[in-house]
Amino acid sequence: MTVEPMIKSVTLKVLYTPSSVTIKAPKEAKPGDMISATCKTERSNPASEITWVVDGIPLIGESTVEAQENGGWITISKINVNVTQQDRNLKLFTCYAVNQELGETIPQTFSVIILYAPDPPNIFGYAEGNAIQAGKLQRLSCISQGGNPLPELKWYKENEEVASSEQTSSGNIVSREIAIIADANDNRAKYHCKSTSKAIAEPLVATITLTVYFPPVSLQLKVKPKKPKTGSEVKLACESSSSNPAANITWWKGKKNDNQLNPTTVSVSPGENGGFTTKATFNMEATPDDDGSMYICQATNEAIQQSLHDTIVLSVFYKPIFTISDSVTYEVKENDSKIIDMSAKANPDKITYQWKKGSDVIEEGPVLNITSAERSHSGEYLCQASNDIGETTVTIILKVLYPAVILRSADEKEEKTIIAEPESNVKLECSADGYPLTPDTIKWKNIPKRVEVIGSSNGKSILSVKNVSQDISGPITCTADNGIGSTDTWKIILLVKHEPAIKSSENSTVFSDRGVSAKLYCTAEGIPDVTFSWTYYGVVISDDDSRFNNDIVKLDHLTWQGILTINDVSAKDFGDYICVARNEIGFETIKVSLLPDSTPDPPKIVRILNTSKDGLLLTWVPGFDGGHNQTHRIRYKSTLDPAYSYIDVHPPATNSIWISGLKPGLEYEVAMKSINEKGPSPFTTEIVKAMTLDFKDFKVIVRHDRDLSVSFMEVLAGSIGTVFFLLLIFNIVLLALYYHKKDHKTRRKHSDAYVSRSSDIDSYSKPESEETTFTEYSSDTLKDKTTSYDTISIHYSDTKSDSYSFAEDLETSKSSESSSTVKYYQPQHVYSDFI
Repeated sequence: MTVEPMIKSVTLKVLYTPSSVTIKAPKEAKPGDMISATCKTERSNPASEITWVVDGIPLIGESTVEAQENGGWITISKINVNVTQQDRNLKLFTCYAVNQELGETIPQTFSVIILYAPDPPNIFGYAEGNAIQAGKLQRLSCISQGGNPLPELKWYKENEEVASSEQTSSGNIVSREIAIIADANDNRAKYHCKSTSKAIAEPLVATITLTVYFPPVSLQLKVKPKKPKTGSEVKLACESSSSNPAANITWWKGKKNDNQLNPTTVSVSPGENGGFTTKATFNMEATPDDDGSMYICQATNEAIQQSLHDTIVLSVFYKPIFTISDSVTYEVKENDSKIIDMSAKANPDKITYQWKKGSDVIEEGPVLNITSAERSHSGEYLCQASNDIGETTVTIILKVLYPAVILRSADEKEEKTIIAEPESNVKLECSADGYPLTPDTIKWKNIPKRVEVIGSSNGKSILSVKNVSQDISGPITCTADNGIGSTDTWKIILLVKHEPAIKSSENSTVFSDRGVSAKLYCTAEGIPDVTFSWTYYGVVISDDDSRFNNDIVKLDHLTWQGILTINDVSAKDFGDYICVARNEIGFETIKVSLLPDSTPDPPKIVRILNTSKDGLLLTWVPGFDGGHNQTHRIRYKSTLDPAYSYIDVHPPATNSIWISGLKPGLEYEVAMKSINEKGPSPFTTEIVKAMTLDFKDFKVIVRHDRDLSVSFMEVLAGSIGTVFFLLLIFNIVLLALYYHKKDHKTRRKHSDAYVSRSSDIDSYSKPESEETTFTEYSSDTLKDKTTSYDTISIHYSDTKSDSYSFAEDLETSKSSESSSTVKYYQPQHVYSDFI
């Protein structure tokens, strides 16, 4: 049994948009055309609605819908749009396919190019009628505006295309340029610019006609007859090639522009390239001057200032003719050579020459040769020239030139000195010999005020100086120069008497080292001669003193210089010197200072005045400071040490120092040196030595023995008094040596050393000082002043009972409980601060 299937059909409705939209329209159109555009969609469901926008403006077209067998609909819409003159370049068509149910829109755009004709082209860069000079660069530009598409421009000369630059465009403007090197064949030539485009059927053309000025390129010269004789008529003809405008023809005889000739006839005819030819003739009678003469024809285009010339040389028969006139003067410098060439012109040119001075024949040939000219060679010379036609004679004058020389006596060869009284009148005369001599041969230089030239003639000049005074003293120069050889110069020294005047600004201070020679200078102006003398602190320096040399140097006619030389300068030579400049009129003085300028001397009188177990007191007297501030440096070491220690003394004015940090019971040696800005002195050569104290041997016991105490005090007082007396004498000596320094101050210091029974601690008072310099002293002197106190110690109280013990008894009293504290006194020597 067959069961029949049960069938049920279902129809689906699918919505979809068109896959694409197509616009069909012409690609190009012109103003006035009707553009028909069709927009067609692909299948869609439901059918799409089509809307149009043309150049941004919505338009409604005629739409139709076509059902498709496979389902869906195709929509087609058509519109027609007129092209107007306002439409430029292109029209933009946009078609929109809209599916309302799906809410989707499919657009499509199509552009129609609007063709329109460009404006006619225009040519720029040249105005018709203006002339272009041949050989110059001329640029022509062709410009066209508008048109779609832009036109293409091309250049033509007559009917032939010419090369041009690349066409350029800017916006709706196109241009193309040609560059022409103007030539004669461009004259009256027509240049065309043609503009072609799809928008026009025939090219648009701009035409321009050029005017070119060009010069003639050749000349044709003719002479009739070719060999004229003296007195015959000669015709010269000159014709130029084509020129625009017509050339002007000019004739010259000889060099160009020397002798212009007026043409006899001138004619102008049409020539090539629209130009003109010019012909000019010149008729003349032949003369001897024309023989060998060069005639120049020049054709000039005046408009462009270009010319062309050609020459022709004539030959005319005549007797000799000299090129110079009669009685010409020739000049030659003394001792120079002179060649006088009197070659004549003649045709035929075979000439015989003869020279005479007076009645004597001195030379054959056209040349008179003067070698090493002398003054006797001056005079008249006759030259005779002859050929087959005849003879000619000419006279010349020869003058020998020699330099101007000032006339002066043998003893005044270089200069002349005139010494005048103040307020007098003086005349100065200068004369010279030479050839030539003119009023300007003699001139004056360095002329002072109140001077006038009272007489001036050839070779002589007189100056008058009125009411002379000191301020016009000096040289007045006379020069003689006639242009021959070198200038001769003579000085007249005019000096007016006056007392010396010292130039105070020069060398008022002189610096010197010791042991060398120093020179003091004193410069003064004065008339008559100035002498110099010198004083030192009121004492006149004698010329007999071998330590001094007094020299006088004359610097110029009124300036003198005194030079005092001090040999082997020592410290006592430094100070102020007085220079006295003197002559018969008066005198003037000036102070010249001699100041030191050297490294310092080492310190002097270096001494060790006291020692302790770990220090020593060093004093010294500063040496010569070399004219500058100085400091001191101390070098010391024990005799057991290989290396030195150094101390720079501070402040610099100190002349004593306590050197601490030493070891007890050792011998030390000390040296010093000084330092200033010029450098250091050497260390002192005398090495000072001293021994520091050793307290193992320095012990004292108190005993109540008034006699012994009194005796010790007497010894102590005597020792201190002796030291004080010696130091006083020493200070007096220093004061005499350094009287210009400050007064010495003497200080006396004592310090007590206290030793308790339970301790060996010693205390001392030391002079306050900072570590600074180096110095040296005599150890023998130091020992004489210190050894008497090495084993002595005293007890001093306010009671009348004083006692002392020697050190060897000290041990027996150490155990006594009732003993009071014992004070040990160690004397410290009095010392002075030395400047």
